Amino acid sequence: MGWGPEAGGPWPYRILDEPVLSQKLEKYANAETVAGGKVDVVTFQPCGVESESSQDRFAAQQWELPNGTWTFTAIFDGHAGHEVADLTSKVFPGKLKAVIDGLFTRDPEGIIEEPTVDQVSNALSETLVAWDDEIVADFLALFPGGVEQAENMPIEEIKALINDTEKGGENHYKVMKAIRGSTALLSLVDPKRENLWVANLGDCQAVLASQDESSLWKAKLLTQNHNGDNENEVARVESEHTGEHEAILNQRVLGAIAVTRALGDHEFKLPAVYTKRIFLSADPGFRVHSRVEDFIARSHTPPYLSNVADIHHQKLKETDKFILLCSDGLTDLYRGQPEGPTEWIKAITDGDRKETNRALRVLRAAIGGDDNEVVSRHMTLELMSRWMDDTTIVVHTL
Repeated sequence: MGWGPEAGGPWPYRILDEPVLSQKLEKYANAETVAGGKVDVVTFQPCGVESESSQDRFAAQQWELPNGTWTFTAIFDGHAGHEVADLTSKVFPGKLKAVIDGLFTRDPEGIIEEPTVDQVSNALSETLVAWDDEIVADFLALFPGGVEQAENMPIEEIKALINDTEKGGENHYKVMKAIRGSTALLSLVDPKRENLWVANLGDCQAVLASQDESSLWKAKLLTQNHNGDNENEVARVESEHTGEHEAILNQRVLGAIAVTRALGDHEFKLPAVYTKRIFLSADPGFRVHSRVEDFIARSHTPPYLSNVADIHHQKLKETDKFILLCSDGLTDLYRGQPEGPTEWIKAITDGDRKETNRALRVLRAAIGGDDNEVVSRHMTLELMSRWMDDTTIVVHTL
């Protein structure tokens, strides 16, 4: 038994010995290998309280398209609830696959013509925007009169319409989809392993690992964080809301949310009346109404959050070996350490590690490595609330 300093402790935790420690970490991290053995995944939230369960979701698929097998991987880091991340991980990959498939054409002789790099890039961006519109469409359909109906419909009628859990909760779920949010980080590799696309909304990160001719490993960060710590993002939001000095407040959008781009979160995208009269009437809904009332008073010219992803494309080389995607839980474990991506690649390529799952290697290194007591503390701290953020890692071997 030990005592940990997390969350204002000390709090008790159990020290586990090998091989039990490694076995339990593999189980708690939901370690698996998917996509024909090409993709290793872990998704880790050690707090065992149901209300604190992970809101991260991932997808890893191989797509049979006209020119061969494409590999798609993604992380969706849900916030305020799991609904958007859960739905997106299940539905969005199929939608994107259908769009990419539709880009292929045949010439008069029947020869397949592949889509251009720009066509695929545009498809990634446009399909994400269309999906975000689809997320909120069911909610908006409940109020076909638009803003006028939202302003004038009696509150009791609104509550009766949206709080229908005793009748199955279909309308309530439509509201929750609109309220909840998720980041999105996608990667797509073509069959010849010549092209890599990365699409990013939010603060997950993508890293490309390469090994040069002298066998040295290099880590290249492919994404930038869309949050209040990014000066370019702050400038973009402020330029879109000229004169609104609280569009970014305390490095958060409207003083409330850290990310500046995301799926869902339509309380930051729709006119404020929808939040004031409808979203705040949902039961269950927001955890702390007063916080919502505070930030929505600053909402004058929505949308404040963007659903337009950054798209990165690059040609792959023989020296490119791995693509790592991670939710911000991993970056939090390396807070203040700019060498984080380099450390992740060291863990992936450490031939002395006994873990065969490369994502599990990265997680183990991040929570203590060979220090069994530190790893044990991360896994077994006795708290009723989470002591670390949800952490999902996807490693695609090229």
